[in-house]
This record gives sequence, structure tokens and C-alpha cells, in this order.
Amino acid sequence: RRGMNAILKLDLPWEKYEGAMLSNCLDSAGHVLYNKFLSQFRVEVKPEYSQWKNQVVKRVHDALLAADLNLTEMVNVFDHNNDGVVDVDELSKVFGRLKIPVTREQVEELLQDVVVSGKVNVIALIESLQVKRDPRAPDVQEALDRLGNLFAGGKRFKDTVQMFENFDENGDGKIQHKEFMAVVKKLVAEDQKNNPGNSLEISDEMIKKIIHVIDANNSGSIDYLEFVDVFHKQRSGM
Repeated sequence: RRGMNAILKLDLPWEKYEGAMLSNCLDSAGHVLYNKFLSQFRVEVKPEYSQWKNQVVKRVHDALLAADLNLTEMVNVFDHNNDGVVDVDELSKVFGRLKIPVTREQVEELLQDVVVSGKVNVIALIESLQVKRDPRAPDVQEALDRLGNLFAGGKRFKDTVQMFENFDENGDGKIQHKEFMAVVKKLVAEDQKNNPGNSLEISDEMIKKIIHVIDANNSGSIDYLEFVDVFHKQRSGM
């Protein structure tokens, strides 16, 4: 009774409920078997509280887009010691700088979602910040889907970062609009040569519409997170 009052902060006549609550939860000496006792109850979290991960991801995502970073700068936001992985302390510092109130336990939970063999690769962490964009015009979405299939076809790229670097022809950590246009036209031409009659056809005007969709912050270039938002999902399904 004292325990229930202390934990729940409720002044209730627990003695009335002891029989039902402790039924089959006592050992031979009359002691409460707490695991068995607690297994009778279920804690439900209100939907607005269960969405904290999505809210945190969205805030970090939007802060990175606003900063308009190249790939190296984006990696350095998280990987302070340049070892290629991110730990709890490093990610906690990021949240602190962005003034996002999260506990250490929440940081650990966020990292657990992308941990592989006990480590969190910094690129995998950035890719986990992918945010679903607003619905696009049907013709643009169809073209994006077909482009995604083209990029993924034939195992052309081993992962999303390699695909991004293929578009980043000058190696500055961003994809300039003219670079995206040039690579798309090159890949489409190769597809038309290799798959006559069943290849992708796409106009320069449609490529420009696609660029406008990808470049979410209208910076004139496409950063890695913008690229991930649009194309990483197709690759993760391969």
C-alpha cells in the first residue's frame, strides 16, 4: 500500500483491491512477486508523446537544410573526432547546439535505430534523418520513381552516398543543378542505348521540375540530405 501511494501519488483504499491485485502474485512466504504483479498492467502512451522521434528528426533535418552544408560539413556536424561513427556524447552535443531538449536515454534510443554491429555509421545516421516530402504533381512523381529505378538498376551504385558522389562531378560535396542535369541525361542516354524500345524518356523541362523538387531550400544546389529525401528510399528497398 505504501509503495502504491508513493509511486502513483494517489491516496486510495488499496486494501480493498489487494485481494484481486495480488491474486497469484505472492510466493509461499507471502512476498509479492513483482515481475508477475507488474505483468498485469500495460502502460499506454498518448499519441502526441509517442511521436517524439519524428519531431526530433524533423527539427534536425530542417536545421541541416537551413545550414546548406556540403557533405563533409554535414558529416562533421555529427562526427566530431572523424572516426566515421557517432556516439551518444557526439549526438547529445548536436542536440544541445540546436537547443533540442532530449534526454541521454532518448539519444541512445535514436542511435539504436541505426546501429550496426554495435556502431553507428555517420552516413547511416544522416540517412536516418530522411523526411517524407509533401505530395508532388503526379507527372513529376512518376518521373522521379522511374529515375529512382534507373539509378538503382543493374546495381550501378553500391549505396546512396556513392550515387550522390557520382552526380557531384566537381567533388565539392553538393550537386549543382547543371551537374544533376548532365548526369541524368547521360544515364538516360545509356539506358536508351541498352534498352531500345523499353527505356526512360525524359525532357529537359521535366528534369528541371525534378531539380526544383529536390532542392528543397532553393539554394541552387542539392545537398546530401535533400538527395536522400528523394532517392534513398528506392535504394533501401533494393
